[in-house]
Amino acid sequence: MTAMWARSPGWGVVDRPEEGPHGGSLYAAALDAGVIHVLQGPAAATCRAALPGRALTEVRDAVAHELGADPSSVDEEALEELLVELVEVGVLRREGAPVSA
Repeated sequence: MTAMWARSPGWGVVDRPEEGPHGGSLYAAALDAGVIHVLQGPAAATCRAALPGRALTEVRDAVAHELGADPSSVDEEALEELLVELVEVGVLRREGAPVSA
């Protein structure tokens, strides 16, 4: 089973891909707490790619496309680490296979 990453229930997102550095800005907040998390550049592109619910390779391909890079140049280990951090914050949820070691 492949792990899927998607936006957690109860989180709101304002996406500004044209704002700020390469990859834009993304603002995410838990609707019950109101603490706003600001992601910029490649971090924003990564979160944006995962929001609709995608496997790691699909997130990688979407990030590469948005940043104008070749998918092979995206470090999947670093990408997965960022996705795990976004799960720990609460913005994303992960379903399926465990995170690779």
